[in-house]
Amino acid sequence: MRSSTHTVDGGCAITLEGDIAEGASFSDIQVHGRRIVLQLAGVDRINSRGLNAFMDFLKRLSLRAAVEAEQCSPAVVVQLNLNPALTSMLAIGSVMVPLECPSCDFESVTPVPVAGLERAPAVEAPPCSECGAAMVVAEPEERYFAFLRM
Repeated sequence: MRSSTHTVDGGCAITLEGDIAEGASFSDIQVHGRRIVLQLAGVDRINSRGLNAFMDFLKRLSLRAAVEAEQCSPAVVVQLNLNPALTSMLAIGSVMVPLECPSCDFESVTPVPVAGLERAPAVEAPPCSECGAAMVVAEPEERYFAFLRM
């Protein structure tokens, strides 16, 4: 897992990338300010040991400020749907929705804002960048956005 931190209005943004798995360490991530924003688009995978370490990190962060999550990757969304405790620890601003092209099998993701929503939003999929056909959401939307109802 890789991380980087930069200043945002009122606090800091932490970008996490790669696998959150055994051996993932959050101890050297320095935070400042009253606002903490996690940028999670680059998270590829989270296993059970990584999830435990991540939740411990979130507990420590929440003692300082509310924690926002932006551009949650599909791997993060899986964990949000499986772990209501994780969902309750984060103010989810947006998620990355997986798309696929039924014509050429190209796959991509698109950001979708979800702040304040209680059910699956309408996802406007862009045309395929490879063949121009209409992309479709790769997961059943009600299941993918189930965390919004928790």
